[in-house]
Amino acid sequence: RLIRQEHGMTKSASACFDKVAIEEFRPKLSKYAMIHFVAMGAHEKYGWNKNSDSFTRDELIKHHPSFVKHAHLFREHRNHDPALAIGIIKASGYNHDMDRVELLVWLDRDKAEEEYQKAASGKELSGSMACKIPWDVCNCCDKKSRTRRDYCDFMKHSATRYIPELRKY
Repeated sequence: RLIRQEHGMTKSASACFDKVAIEEFRPKLSKYAMIHFVAMGAHEKYGWNKNSDSFTRDELIKHHPSFVKHAHLFREHRNHDPALAIGIIKASGYNHDMDRVELLVWLDRDKAEEEYQKAASGKELSGSMACKIPWDVCNCCDKKSRTRRDYCDFMKHSATRYIPELRKY
């Protein structure tokens, strides 16, 4: 959601970032608008995404600062060239009440006019994540695989399906 300042008050809804943090990270240039973005939720509460990817609560708590260090906001997986970024991640926090990572993002109004207008009208923005990890881990057999070619049969054929004999997904 777009974070606005109206009549001297900052309108926002986040247990993750208080008004002081929001003011600290507010863009100084009018070229940018600040967006509150929900990045991802913990596996324990939200499960997997459509690609059967997820991160545990402990991993998100430990690694969410990497969003500020390494990430940008892109449109639809066009994430190989930082010059194509439409936003800059300025702050990251773990919302323990909601079990999710939340971000404060500077949206570039020139590169992201459509997204800005959508946010300004109160509509939610969606996004996608990409990350580099050393391996995927199967939830059933704990096999670590560097590539999809190395996946176990559970990951190849049954990702996110319940396996009754193992009592696992």
